[in-house]
Amino acid sequence: MSRRMEDLHPLVRPLCLRHMALFEERYPEFLLVLSFTFRSFLEQDELFYRGRNSSGRVVDKSKVVTYARGGQSWHNVMRDEETPASLAYDLLIYDEVRKVLPGNRAAWQDLGSMGMSLGLDWGVVNDEGSRWDLGHFYLTGKNHITLAEANSGIDPVV
Repeated sequence: MSRRMEDLHPLVRPLCLRHMALFEERYPEFLLVLSFTFRSFLEQDELFYRGRNSSGRVVDKSKVVTYARGGQSWHNVMRDEETPASLAYDLLIYDEVRKVLPGNRAAWQDLGSMGMSLGLDWGVVNDEGSRWDLGHFYLTGKNHITLAEANSGIDPVV
């Protein structure tokens, strides 16, 4: 799994940098960390099976990290067979004592609003209609491309 800015799609890199800068200006007391950019299909599957049995059924919801299998995530997009071009990145907010900030804090909401103001999609809405995965941002663009379109080489329009 990558944390490298270089593994982001060229259209996403400047958005990620601006997003992080906006947050750091507003919340200098917190540490914002780029936790994930690109993931291979195998790495995505490893995350998918956390909290699940071998058939993919959830057995421990508290351990579930993602609902996407390999190839079903914006983190898995490639430019070609060798060049990662993730359209997604994940951020973590650490508090003053370097613990991950609880998800109910206003800083997470502000982080989400900042990302959306840059044209990014934010988080995942779960089956109950609640926003989940608060540090997850991805770009579908003004043309709202699908993951299948992204994987076929169609770029989002910024």
